[in-house]
Amino acid sequence: MRKRMRHITPGGTRLLLVVAAVALAAALAAAAGIPVRATYGAQTSADEPHYLVTALSLGEDASLDVGDEHRAERYRPFHEAELPTQAVRGPDGRMVVPHDPLLPALLALPMAVGGWMAAKATLAVLAGLLAGLLVWLAVRRFRVPLPAAALAVGLPAVSAPLAVYGNQVYPELPAALAVTAAVAVLPGMGAAGRRGILRAVALGLAVTALPWLSVKYVPLAATLAVLALIRLCRARERAAAWLAGGLAGGLAAAGAGYLAAHVAWYGGLTVYASGDFFVANGGQLSALGTDPDYLGRSTRLLGLLVDRAFGLAAWQPAWLLAVPAVAALIRRRPYGWDTLVAPLAVGWLTAAFAAATMHGYWFPGRQLVVVLPAAVLAVAWWVGRSHQRLFVLAALGALGAVGYALLLVEGLRGDLTWVVDFFTTGYPWYRVWRLALPDYMEITTGTWIRHGAWVLVAAALAAWGAKYGSRGYPNRRDRRMAEEKQRAENRNQAIIDEFRANGGKVGGPFEGGTLALLTTTGAKTSRRRTNPVRYLQDGDRILVFASNAGRPTHPAWYHNLLANPELTVEVGAETYQATAVPLHGEERDRLYARQAELVPAFAEYQARTSRVIPVVALHRRPS
Repeated sequence: MRKRMRHITPGGTRLLLVVAAVALAAALAAAAGIPVRATYGAQTSADEPHYLVTALSLGEDASLDVGDEHRAERYRPFHEAELPTQAVRGPDGRMVVPHDPLLPALLALPMAVGGWMAAKATLAVLAGLLAGLLVWLAVRRFRVPLPAAALAVGLPAVSAPLAVYGNQVYPELPAALAVTAAVAVLPGMGAAGRRGILRAVALGLAVTALPWLSVKYVPLAATLAVLALIRLCRARERAAAWLAGGLAGGLAAAGAGYLAAHVAWYGGLTVYASGDFFVANGGQLSALGTDPDYLGRSTRLLGLLVDRAFGLAAWQPAWLLAVPAVAALIRRRPYGWDTLVAPLAVGWLTAAFAAATMHGYWFPGRQLVVVLPAAVLAVAWWVGRSHQRLFVLAALGALGAVGYALLLVEGLRGDLTWVVDFFTTGYPWYRVWRLALPDYMEITTGTWIRHGAWVLVAAALAAWGAKYGSRGYPNRRDRRMAEEKQRAENRNQAIIDEFRANGGKVGGPFEGGTLALLTTTGAKTSRRRTNPVRYLQDGDRILVFASNAGRPTHPAWYHNLLANPELTVEVGAETYQATAVPLHGEERDRLYARQAELVPAFAEYQARTSRVIPVVALHRRPS
C-alpha cells in the first residue's frame, strides 16, 4: 500500500524554529555567491550595474538622474569595464536608465552605506525572508506537514535559480517576495473589520509594488488584484463590498500615479521610453521584440523548464515536480488552489510570449523567479502526504543543491561566472543530464526529437499528478467546509472588532443580548483564539453554552477549555482572567433550561442535536 504522511499541525515554537533555520540557510546560500563574478570583465553585468548606479544616485542625491555618476565613473568598483549608458539624455540633459525605480530605492541606503556588496547582501536577506515565509505558508495555509514543508522549500531555496537571484541585482527576488505576500493574504480576503482592512491593504501594497519593480509584472499584478476582488465579491457582505470598492479605487489611483510618474520621469508610459535601444528600434513596444514570432515562442512553454542551458530543470531537477503538482491542484482544487495556479500560469505565459527572449545575458530562470514561490508551494502541497513523493523530491532536490554548491566553488575559484559560462561547470550530473535536454539556442533535428520526447514526459507527469492528486488531500466537500469555516471566522472577527470598539455593545443578531469574548488556548496548537459567545449571569460567575448552533460537534473553544481551563474573559469594557468548570447533572439541566427560557434559540439548538450541549461556569480569578 502507498504510505501517506500524517498531517500534524506543529506548535508555534517548533514552526518558528524551522522557519528561522530554512530562512538562514537560504540567506547564507545566496550570500555565498556575492563574490562570484558575473563576467570576466566585471563583477556585475547587463542591467545589474545600472540598478546599482541608480541606487547610488537615489542614496546620495535623491535623484534618478545618473548622468553625474556616469561622468564620475562611480560604477568602477563593481563594473571594471566601460559601462554602456543604456539611456538617452533628455532635452534637459537628464539621463534616466530604463528600469523601474523600486529596486534601486530598496537598495539606496545599503548602496550609500556599504557599497555594492551591501546591496547584494540585502537581496540575500530578502531571499531568506522569502524562504521563511514559504515554510510558514506551506504549513499554515496548505496544511503541509512541517518536515515536508522544510524540505520542499529548503532544497529550492539553496539551489539555482532562487539562490542565484538572491545575490544578483535584479527585481526578480523582491517581486517573488511581493507575490508570496499576496498569496499569504488572498485566501482570507473577505474578512470584515480590522483584519479585513489589513489584508486588503497588504494585498494592495503587494500588487502596487510589482509594476514599480518592473513593468513586465503588470499582468501578474492584475491577476492578483482580480483574485482578491473575486473573493471579496463572493463574501456577499456589506463590509466586503466596501473593501472591494476601496481596493479597486486604490489600485486604480495607484495605476494612474504610476503612468503619470513615468511620463514625467521617463518620457513615456513605461521606462522603455528612455532606453537608447528602444528609441532606436521602434519605441517602447520594441521591448517585446522588433519582429516577434509568437508561434515560435510557444516552444518556450516547455523550454523554460527543460532547455539545456536556461531551463529550470537543468539546474534543479526537482522543478519537474511542479508539473504533476499543478495537475493535482487543478484536479483536487483544495482551498486556495487558485492563488497558486493562476499566478503561476500568468507568469509562465508572460515569460513565454511577452519576454523578448528565453535565453539572455543572465543566469537561467530569470523570467520565472517571480512565480516560483507558487510552484514551491504547489510541490510542497503535493508531496506533503506521501513518503514516496517526498523521497523523489529529496533525491532530485539534492542533485540541484549539490550542483549549486559546486557552481559556487567553481565561481569563487574564478573558473566560471554567473552569466558567461556557467554551463561549462564540471558537475558530473549536469554533464550527463544535459545530453537528455533539448538545446533551443541551436535548433537541430536532435532538438526536435528531444522536444517531442519531453512533451510526452510532461504529459506523463501531469497524468501522474492528476491520478494520485485525488488521494490524501481535502476533496471538494472539505474545500467547501474550509470556505465556510473561513467565512465564520470572518464574521466572528467582525463581531470581536465591533465589541471592542463599542465597550461590549454590538448590533446584528447579538444586539441587546449578553455577549462575552472568550480567549482560550488551543488544545492542539497552543495558539490563543478569541470567540464571541452568549452568556448567562449566575451570581459571581457567568455561564456559557457550547451549543455550536445545534451542530453535531462541540465548538473548538469548548475542547480548548477542557484541555486548558484558564482563559481570558471580556464582558462590556472589563477584561479579567477566569477558570472554566463544566457543569453536570441536575445543575447543568436546570441552568440550560433557564437559558432556553430566556433565549428560545437554545431550546432549538438542543432539539437539533443528539449530544447534550455542555454548560460551563467561568469563575473569576482573584486579580
